[in-house]
Amino acid sequence: MSQDKEPDVESHIWVRSDVMPDGSYRATIEFTPDESVTLNDEQAIKYAMAVLGAAHIAEYEAAILAQFKAAGVPEVAAAQYIAEKFRTLRTVPDTGTQLSLVPGISKLTKDAFLIVMLHGKESGQWDFNEARDHAQAVLDVIIAARLDQIYFLSLTKKMEMDDDLARRMVGGIGKFRPSLTTDT
Repeated sequence: MSQDKEPDVESHIWVRSDVMPDGSYRATIEFTPDESVTLNDEQAIKYAMAVLGAAHIAEYEAAILAQFKAAGVPEVAAAQYIAEKFRTLRTVPDTGTQLSLVPGISKLTKDAFLIVMLHGKESGQWDFNEARDHAQAVLDVIIAARLDQIYFLSLTKKMEMDDDLARRMVGGIGKFRPSLTTDT
């Protein structure tokens, strides 16, 4: 149930709209400066749902622990229940990428958190809100990529702008969209 490490290690995974060789735009998730994956809409939605699902699992398990404690059940018995009875009936969603998530409960604070695993090795931790923000950022970028494609086409087809200049315009539009945060 609980993890030895506390959720004090942040993992920054960047999400952005990228132009593909065919000229279309897709969501790209950058796990490290040297490693990223580009996803189509369906894959990106699956990824976001998996992140959100894992976060809810961690939060739910922390809620079970709190509920048992409120009912007077000793923490060790509650932890054993979660490990042996609850976890055997649930599965953590697959992100479809090299990233996986392990739900946990802090021994110290009893708060839910996720261990962020890259290629099976821990690369950081997220709390519930960080995971939810990351999933939202992925969904935001799916929509932004669609709009990037429309913007590019409108610049090149309707305004007859040179492809290179149009790509630079699309690439710079994020500076003018303050609502898009993509660094979770």
